[in-house]
Amino acid sequence: MKPNTDERYLDALRLSPGTIRGLADTMCVTATAVRTHLLRLIAAGKVERVVERHGRGRPRYLYKLTDAASGTDSEDRHDAG
Repeated sequence: MKPNTDERYLDALRLSPGTIRGLADTMCVTATAVRTHLLRLIAAGKVERVVERHGRGRPRYLYKLTDAASGTDSEDRHDAG
């Protein structure tokens, strides 16, 4: 069974946080398609956007899984101990 598109994005972000351009290259789709999927995953609470600043110029935005989506929710860690 082929995983659905959202699952593919989540799998890619499990490996490491990604940028719009990086995910577009990985998924072989347009940046607009990536933004559409990421907005849906952000609304679902599975992905968050993190701002990386490097001096002057535009900030870089990285997208990564939320703790809940990655299975590292802090409540889970407290229950295990």
